[in-house]
Amino acid sequence: MTSRLIPVLTVAAILAATGGLDAAAAIDAAQVITARQENLKTLGKTFKALREELSKPAPDRAAIVGDSQTILKLSQALPTWFPAGSGPEAGIKTAAKPEIWAKPAQFAEVASAISLQTGKLSELAVAGDFAAIAAQTKETATACGNCHKDFRVKDD
Repeated sequence: MTSRLIPVLTVAAILAATGGLDAAAAIDAAQVITARQENLKTLGKTFKALREELSKPAPDRAAIVGDSQTILKLSQALPTWFPAGSGPEAGIKTAAKPEIWAKPAQFAEVASAISLQTGKLSELAVAGDFAAIAAQTKETATACGNCHKDFRVKDD
């Protein structure tokens, strides 16, 4: 589980080294975008692993708890992965739409909804009610999809 969190630490280190979000001009956009993409891939892979575990005849509760906690930590960090200067204007391929920076309040609201849903998912995972966890994965997926709809360029 620890290796899944390395990209989050990378973003935090980059932002700390450049003075955080207020020092957008000083960021290395390529590093931030690469770290963001790795975090999002890890988030997606971990969510997929959780869903696959739930589909097993005898799900491993410890794996589900671990995955749900990783998903929660990543989702809570998500808003920090998009500092000014790390969008399409950086000239580096990114699926992040300019709307993230043009509509920061809307993006923050969607990110908050994701964090809320992943928090519920983590709580249910700890409780061990697999039916409730499965139902919550749908709510969590919907929250993630809402962000993709408005703030992510569709895959080709």
